[in-house]
This record gives sequence, structure tokens and C-alpha cells, in this order.
Amino acid sequence: MDSSFKNVSALWLEDNKLFWKESTYTKYLFISKNMDKIICDCSLEKINSKIVQQTVNQILICNAMSITTVKTYISVINSVLSFAYDNDYKCVEHIKITFPKKQKNELKILTQKEQKLLTAYLTKNIDLTKLAILFALYTGIRCGELCALKWGDIDLFNGIVSINKTMQRVQCDDKNSKTKIIITPPKTTNSNRMIPIPKFLVSILKSFNPKNENAYLLTSLEDKFIEPRQAQNIFNKCLSDCKIDKINFHALRHSFATRCIELGMDYKTLSEILGHANVSTTMNLYVHSSLTQKKKQMNKLNNLVKI
Repeated sequence: MDSSFKNVSALWLEDNKLFWKESTYTKYLFISKNMDKIICDCSLEKINSKIVQQTVNQILICNAMSITTVKTYISVINSVLSFAYDNDYKCVEHIKITFPKKQKNELKILTQKEQKLLTAYLTKNIDLTKLAILFALYTGIRCGELCALKWGDIDLFNGIVSINKTMQRVQCDDKNSKTKIIITPPKTTNSNRMIPIPKFLVSILKSFNPKNENAYLLTSLEDKFIEPRQAQNIFNKCLSDCKIDKINFHALRHSFATRCIELGMDYKTLSEILGHANVSTTMNLYVHSSLTQKKKQMNKLNNLVKI
């Protein structure tokens, strides 16, 4: 029985292929093929926490990989080891790796002033590319969900958009191309959702409606789409034109969530609009309180004091 990591990882991939989304499978396949960055293709019984920890330390010291990437590789190693252990291979069931504490970087979002500036820019002489950014900013949908949207997903009469798929570029084994675009169901079950569209945005959408349900929202064509990487480039140009510091496309989602809370939306409603499984995810990751907002809330204490 071949107990090399390469062989057993191939068996693990094949065993789980039917249960994973294509994007998940291709991600793990890519990691497995590049596992020599963490461990050489040795037999499973030679893999232990001490050996892998030494390699991980060297990788992090040299900044060869980010902590997040290394953690993903370790997760795959442990999944393969667990699979092997359950199938009577001679190996440890899992390895335990210690990582340095990662300093949490505050995600930059749009301020209210920047959002007003960007909105004015997007609505002036609006076209389909500007509509892409505006739609994301005022619905909070993910970039991949936006790119996969078709006009048939939008009910203009009732002002509702149905989120039921996402677009992403993944690794592939094609000799002519290293990557490909795929459209799959959303990230999680909760990501399948209905989102009410603000009335001003419905009016703008009506002016672009191609009367073709199979056409992509961002191109109004059936055979042409805008992929997430292109959407980020479009967003970068909009920011540059508005003289706003460059931020990631995903910051639009965070900006949307923060504005909603500032305007008084309850967390439960916002959580469902964002497609989160629970309210705590929304509160901990997607709501950013500005200094102005903190001052406003702290000044409420003035009502308790009479001087």
C-alpha cells in the first residue's frame, strides 16, 4: 500500500470530489500539487507536528507565505491525515501547529463624505460599468454575486433582486489555460436570498432593462460578462476619478453594512440582507463605527448630567 502523502492526498480528493463545489475541489487540488512547499512527498508516518512546525517557522520568517495561506495548507494536511488514519494507514491523526498572533488590520471603508462623492460620480452620466459599482454599494452583495447576476434575477415591478449564484475564477488543468471562470451556487445556504432594492436604484435599472432575462446585468448581453477581477479594475478607476484612496471591492459591502446601521437598520434584518448565518458575524466583521458615530453615541451621556 503506497503511503506517500502524494498518493493518499489523491485518494482523499477523489473520495470527496462529489461532495464539494467545483471551486473547492480545484482549490484543494492546487494545494495538494504544491504541498512540497510545506512537506516533501514522504510517507505519512514521517509527518509529525515538530517537523512541520520547523518548516512553517522558516516560511513565516522568510515571508514566503502569509499566515492565512500556511493555515490553509495545514488544514489540508490534517484532512488528509484524518482520512488516512480512518483508513488504517500508519500515521498521526492530525498535527498541531502554533502560529504567531496576527495583528488585526482595520478594513478601510468609505466615509459618508466619500460615499456621497462616489454616488454623485456614479449617477452622473451613468453607464453599465458605473451601475455595477452603484448596485454593489447600495445592496451589499459580494463581487462574485454581482458579476453572476442576470436580468431575470431582478424583479423590477416589486423591486427585489434574487441572489442565487456567484462567479469566480479558479485553477484548472487545461493545457491552454491555467484558470477558468465558473458560476456556481452562492457561498453558503444563507447566501441564497432576496434583497429589496432601494427605489432610486430601481428607477435607474429600468432605464437599462434590455428585456432579456438571460442577459448579464453588467453587460446586458447573454454571451459576455464582467468577471470579478474586471469589476475591481472598474472600481479602481472610479476611485481614482473621485480622488478617493484605493480600497478593495469588498469594502463596498462593509460600507453598505456600516451605513445601514448608522441609519438605524436592525442587525437581524441587515444580517439576512448580507446573507449571514447569524447576527454575530454581521456585528463583528461588517459594521465599522466611525469616530463621528462614537462621539454621537457618547454625547448621549450628556442627558444624564445637569451642570
